[in-house]
Amino acid sequence: MTFRIAILGDIHISTRGRVADALPAVIERVIEREPRCVLLAGDMTSGNPDDGYDLARVQSWWEALDGALAPFAAAGIPVLPIAGNHDTYTAAHREGYRRAWADLAQRIHPLTPSGMPPRSYSVRLDGLHIALAEIVDQGIDGAVERWLADDLAAAADADLRFVVGHVPLRSAMGRTNTAFERRLGSLLVEHGVACYFAGHEHLVWDIGIDTGAGAVRQVIVGTPGARYTFPLRGPLRRQFCRGAKGWMPWSRLCFDVEYGTGAQVPTVTFAEVEVSGSDYAVEMYAVRADGRVEPFWHFEAPPADVAAVIDLRHAQRGLNRVMDAGLVVDGLIGPATRAALRDYQAMEGLPVTGEPDAETRDRLAARLADPDVVAIPPPVAPGGPGLDAAERLAEEDVRWLQRALNRLADAGLVVDGQFGPRSRAALAGWQAAAGLPATGEPDDETLTRLRLAFEALLEAPEPLPGTQPDDGRVDTRGETRWLQAALNRAIGADLVVDGLMGRNTRAAVRRFQADAGLTVDGIAGRNTLAALRARLGLS
Repeated sequence: MTFRIAILGDIHISTRGRVADALPAVIERVIEREPRCVLLAGDMTSGNPDDGYDLARVQSWWEALDGALAPFAAAGIPVLPIAGNHDTYTAAHREGYRRAWADLAQRIHPLTPSGMPPRSYSVRLDGLHIALAEIVDQGIDGAVERWLADDLAAAADADLRFVVGHVPLRSAMGRTNTAFERRLGSLLVEHGVACYFAGHEHLVWDIGIDTGAGAVRQVIVGTPGARYTFPLRGPLRRQFCRGAKGWMPWSRLCFDVEYGTGAQVPTVTFAEVEVSGSDYAVEMYAVRADGRVEPFWHFEAPPADVAAVIDLRHAQRGLNRVMDAGLVVDGLIGPATRAALRDYQAMEGLPVTGEPDAETRDRLAARLADPDVVAIPPPVAPGGPGLDAAERLAEEDVRWLQRALNRLADAGLVVDGQFGPRSRAALAGWQAAAGLPATGEPDDETLTRLRLAFEALLEAPEPLPGTQPDDGRVDTRGETRWLQAALNRAIGADLVVDGLMGRNTRAAVRRFQADAGLTVDGIAGRNTLAALRARLGLS
């Protein structure tokens, strides 16, 4: 039996109880698609840390949401929520969420929630198991993690398993907590989860995430009308966007962006998932200002350089599965990826080039298509086991390593592709600083750690907008824009960068001051600005 489910991202009822102008049209379009149920991926309200709103005010937000969602109930479509960070910052927010969904079992009948509704729970639709987990920051509560593991283990007989949480495993607009990504991602892979759906970032992104234990797909579903959106972070724009177009890493589907900013257009979206047994397909829809609905993405072949990045990501993921290569799936051709490609090519009897050429990719795809594929032991390096790690590196790999050491450790190496005494000494020094055995050998663990550190350096935050304040108090609109962007980066404040010193901005200042051990007055003065610059590494 084939059926659909719909997923809505951050709705953000305002603190005055106002519904986004676009939301009624989105709901109407979703109902026309006749989904079996609608999932809400968190941040249905707009609470902020220390906003001071009492329970009565918070409940008024949920009443406004109930009114907006009433057409779903009238159409007999169950609505299944999960909380987001803006729904849970304070005790009043958390209690408001609990009371709003206290009757969840009655609301979603005939579906039956199991677990800890409305915080973390699951439902079964025919052969589809959906687990909704309370994940409101880049971390997972121990109780939620244990529940999710037990719930997914009990759903081993399902044809298909999805997990919905608010915060993505891997961010498409900011930094990622790699420990959180590995921890939750490994759990999802262990239990055969087909896709992790998330909100939070007010954009659409479709990517495969390799956890070391395997890969899981992640879809960030955008927003049906939040008052602000975020652009893709700089490295993703550089890899996957050209001009006014971008391409999804997982599906290669094309989407539109504002030229030069990475902001996706249109901005009002919802996700639809069509399920048939163990198969599923994700479609993203955009709703225009006049209420028209159209696909958010479409097929258009990416340019050669973008296609090469996507192809390499798929190859890295395949090498991890087939060769247990332990590669970072980043679409970047570095020493570890070249070494794994050479090993695979040698095993398959292909020309050993270390390049992800079409023949290598086709052979790898054929092996991955075999349902009984198992990891192949890596072959002995050419020339026998007596070669050390450095001798197995190609000249271009050594040049990459030398460039990385120059950037990370100011090593002052000549980038000549020759791994001599100075390169070995510089690597040993970096290994010691990174807490690795200081062998001076470019072994697999060292190369992986070096690549992660180098990528983190390359992904350093872009300049903050606006005018950085001097040591005095923020008092111009340009300085306020800088302050808002800085608070977003420092504490994840989710402020609109509009240059207006409003209630939410002052609340974010107070939150930062409390976190930094400063006097909590909501005024961005000399001490607060100094602490903020220090937090961002700008001092």
